[in-house]
Amino acid sequence: MINNKSKNGILYIIPTPIGNLNDITKRALKTLNKVDLIIAENIQHTNILLKKFNIKKKIYPINKFNEKKKA
Repeated sequence: MINNKSKNGILYIIPTPIGNLNDITKRALKTLNKVDLIIAENIQHTNILLKKFNIKKKIYPINKFNEKKKA
């Protein structure tokens, strides 16, 4: 069901480490912990990162295969 009330939000773009997961910044982890949802290109890689830092959030995949449909 779509709510007709307008809700403003904030978009955070967080770079994540390519190799060593410990290279992520404290600020990135703090932001990931406080957001309502996470949109990721690859949910498998994102799940690995979130699991390592015990972050439990709903992840929505958006990638080249579904971006037009999701937009």
